[in-house]
Amino acid sequence: MVTTAKKLLSFFNPKQKLQFVGLWAMQFIGSILELLGVSMLLPFVEALLSPEKLKEHQYINWFSSFLGVESDTQLIIALLALLIIIYIVKNCYMVLMLYVQYQIVWHNRLRMEAKVMDCFLHKSYIYHTQVQSGEIQRTLDSDIGRVFDVVNNVFLLTSDVLTCIFLVIYLVRTDVTMTMAVVAFLALFIILFIKVFKKRLYIYGETQQKYAGLVNTYVIETMRNIKEIKVYQKEPFFIRHYYQSRAIQSSMMKRGSFLQLTPKYLLEAMCVAGILSLVLFRVAGGT
Repeated sequence: MVTTAKKLLSFFNPKQKLQFVGLWAMQFIGSILELLGVSMLLPFVEALLSPEKLKEHQYINWFSSFLGVESDTQLIIALLALLIIIYIVKNCYMVLMLYVQYQIVWHNRLRMEAKVMDCFLHKSYIYHTQVQSGEIQRTLDSDIGRVFDVVNNVFLLTSDVLTCIFLVIYLVRTDVTMTMAVVAFLALFIILFIKVFKKRLYIYGETQQKYAGLVNTYVIETMRNIKEIKVYQKEPFFIRHYYQSRAIQSSMMKRGSFLQLTPKYLLEAMCVAGILSLVLFRVAGGT
């Protein structure tokens, strides 16, 4: 993973890396706002169920003293207003962060595509006679796009990981046993993902890349030699090979997309099932 990260960073100059650092700083702030929004829900629920217990929270006492709130009803209204403000600010900030993220990713993608095109054009004529046009088109249309898909997914993953870390720290202070159970299920899922999903995703991606080049080659050759194809009636040959290559490419894309989305639901099922099982054992044991 470290080697892959180094290879990915080698594509970018110091200015681009500085932009990425700035975006990660924005994600750090966004994760704190996410934690603030989640952590405020518990006091609000407690305020609705048992307002008299609110005085046990140190921060709630400070908040009520700061506003000069005396009655439970006034405190609930103040907490509700604060919760509304936090969620409005948080979501406005997250929208701004996403805009900056996609602005950086797409701007740098455009620069890299132009740079690669310039590199191809300055290659020797002999080089172009040895390389298929479909491979060049695949590099410009697909490969660079996948590189920045990885970059975009890394940013999204970083944001989620930071939020999870802050939530785990918060939950440890709230309920250590429940938190350890969630962490154990997360660790089990990560091992399962590395052992099963990662290898398959690599195979699907490599195969899809290979046949994407073949598909582009057949399209280019068909357009260039349409006269000869008509004269010698070679339409079935090109149609058959195009369909076969495209079918394999589509199959790999379908399987890869499916595996990319599946872990999210498996993780949710494992964590929720584990937490509810722990609650069940606590209730059955009378604790």
